Amino acid sequence: MEQRSRFGLSEHLERLSKTGDPLETFEATVDFEYFRSWLVEGLGYGHGSKGGRPPFDPVSMFKALILQTQHNLSDAHMEFMISDQLSWMRFLGFDLGAPTPDENTIRHFRNRPQAQNIRQSREPQNTSASTSTPGRQDRRRRRPSGNG
Repeated sequence: MEQRSRFGLSEHLERLSKTGDPLETFEATVDFEYFRSWLVEGLGYGHGSKGGRPPFDPVSMFKALILQTQHNLSDAHMEFMISDQLSWMRFLGFDLGAPTPDENTIRHFRNRPQAQNIRQSREPQNTSASTSTPGRQDRRRRRPSGNG
């Protein structure tokens, strides 16, 4: 594919904007940054001390899930659409040629809140006497002994 101008990509995106890109309207209407603190806390995003590849921006991934649901796409097709559609890349904040989420990343992001809840439910609960309410009886059922 031959590029006819040095500014081909920016001119193309400008034309998309002039024709009324609905994702730009969506971006202007909804303050997605409002959800950032909830996403970071709810998804358990750390500060990266464990190493590994840094995660994709949680707001970008949240927007990707919105698009995926809106268009009823599988994770594999969503991966393709993110890398194929310039207007989607712009909406999600990904640069052309930069890494974009693959289908596994999309699936893991979608399932992460469930995994986070499971991990939290498996953590031992603090049942020390200092946390119980004074004067209340312990209402746990006791198993009857086998002696008749």
